[in-house]
This record gives sequence, structure tokens and C-alpha cells, in this order.
Amino acid sequence: MGPELPPSPTPPELPEQDFDHGQLVTVFGTGGDGLRLRNAPDLDAAIGFLGLENEVFRVIDGPIDSDGYIWWYLVNPYEGSKSGWAVANYLRSADAP
Repeated sequence: MGPELPPSPTPPELPEQDFDHGQLVTVFGTGGDGLRLRNAPDLDAAIGFLGLENEVFRVIDGPIDSDGYIWWYLVNPYEGSKSGWAVANYLRSADAP
């Protein structure tokens, strides 16, 4: 038997993002990689498109707790065809500093 590995560190608790339906939010914290908006609130769901860092969306539905994440259904207020489910970890209120 090989040496015993230490347990994986517990990820830090993220502050709960609670948005209102109709609220504007922006994508942030992706390091420029963007945020995958999916066809369903599920990590295995098809990716509809990639939301860019600082792109603005309107919250339409949610929250849904799935796959260990909180999901919100978003629509781009300027391009209605850009819509999908996104995890809250990479969203913040559009009026946040």
C-alpha cells in the first residue's frame, strides 16, 4: 500500500446569491473564460452559448438547486435569443461595485 493521502480541502463557502426576477446581473469572476449558459439547470445539459465577462442579463427564473449549485435562468435584455441557465457563483448584481 502507498502512503495515505490527506483529504481534499473543503471548498470555501460562497455567499448565497439571491436575485429578484427581473433584476439585471453581470457575469464576473470567470477570468475571461466566460460563463456557460445551459439548456437546463444541470451540469450535463447542453450548452446554449457562452456569456462573456461583464455581459448583462436579466433574471427570469430560479433559483434551482441542482448538482451542488444554485442556478438562475437568464436572458440577455438586448439579444433575447441569448438565454439559459447559469450557476450563481459567477453572477453579481449589475449595480454592484
